[in-house]
Amino acid sequence: MKDATHYIRIYCDYFDAEQRNREIALESPNILGTLVDHAGELPSGSGYFHDVLSPRIDRMRKIHKDYKKSAKLLRLLTKKQAWCCITWGHLVDRRPKDSKKVLKSVRDVSEYMDSCLKELNRPGIDYDCFRKQRQRGIDRINAELGYLIA
Repeated sequence: MKDATHYIRIYCDYFDAEQRNREIALESPNILGTLVDHAGELPSGSGYFHDVLSPRIDRMRKIHKDYKKSAKLLRLLTKKQAWCCITWGHLVDRRPKDSKKVLKSVRDVSEYMDSCLKELNRPGIDYDCFRKQRQRGIDRINAELGYLIA
């Protein structure tokens, strides 16, 4: 059975791809751009550019089938819970550029984020607070999944 950590990781892994796919879709020519390009005169023609569509489609990434459900589940969380869950999902088992080690645990992620926030002259985050908020988020998602299954 898929649990909250599965959906958090799916969201973190595919959020960038979904955003990029939206940007690629918006790259198409539009009426306002055409008016500017042609000094206020709309050119005649169908507007279909066969050689423009296929390269854009090739650049798009496939989105995981559980992505929509994961985004829906993460919207149930408070801002702090979502921030802790997403931060953990993005950083766990990875080595950020300015880190000397792979972040393997909640404590590692919390300490890394605390140091990053302090470098930006922002209030840091305490490990216990980070751990509790992340766990509450996971519990909330698992409760919703349990509700949906029953």
